[in-house]
Amino acid sequence: MPAKHSVKVPGQPDDAYESEISIVKSEQPYVRVRVQGVLTKKSTVEFFSAAARVAKKHNTRRFLLDLYNARSVTSVADDYEIAYRELENIGIARGSKLALLLGSQSVADVFFAVVAHNAGYICETFSDKAVAEKWLQS
Repeated sequence: MPAKHSVKVPGQPDDAYESEISIVKSEQPYVRVRVQGVLTKKSTVEFFSAAARVAKKHNTRRFLLDLYNARSVTSVADDYEIAYRELENIGIARGSKLALLLGSQSVADVFFAVVAHNAGYICETFSDKAVAEKWLQS
């Protein structure tokens, strides 16, 4: 049963997001996060925090982040701070597997994956959900 978490920022319709978080029970369980809307540093930390709580409850360090319908407006500094400080502070340990399902593979879209990888996370980008799920099981 998916847990849902939504946030809308009043007065700024272009700065809103919604996320749906659920656990996928398979050989290697993982947390699936679907995000839609605009991702700021604050909203990114919020959905990662909710995902970390679900992961802890189910004893997993694997995450599928479906960002097909999301648009990040984080800065380079934000991405570094999220990867190097925020993720671990909210309970996502270095060494966790992060599969980022992206609608495009532009430099801006894959930058967070590079920073997270450099910070000690096992992070890859994908355009195909089945391939991302298979990678999470390896």
